[in-house]
Amino acid sequence: MIADPHCHTLASDGMVTPQQLVDAALKARLDLIAVTDHDTMDSVRETQERGTAAGLTVVGGQEITTRWPAQTHIMGWFLEKSIKRGMSLVDTVDAIHDQGALAIVPHPFMPVYFGSIQPNMLRRLLEKHQVDGIEMVCGNEVPGRLPNGGADESHRP
Repeated sequence: MIADPHCHTLASDGMVTPQQLVDAALKARLDLIAVTDHDTMDSVRETQERGTAAGLTVVGGQEITTRWPAQTHIMGWFLEKSIKRGMSLVDTVDAIHDQGALAIVPHPFMPVYFGSIQPNMLRRLLEKHQVDGIEMVCGNEVPGRLPNGGADESHRP
């Protein structure tokens, strides 16, 4: 299975509609995508409907911004309903797990502080709380768009 587990649409900071996202995924011969718009699930249903019609599996998700000062992002995969932004990191992970969904740490250790979990914060989170995965490679950080085994965090086709 070939998947892109970190996709954004116009519902947040992406540059594509749900249909354009599905079309791009099919063109890339993906089997599965996860729609993980920032702090909203507004495009999930439409993307799932369009994906199903085209034979593409679309996982509902969200990239949630935690409270200030860290404002770290945590992704929820297989969410049924949106999670409110602005909770603590631990409370956000709990809210994801309360839905039976997976809590994923996206784009860790990026040099830009906003949204990216830093090593000391990740260490504390893992000591006290269970996350279900950590994105290892973010496509926005890969020079020349080299092939990789992580998510490309698509915001555009």
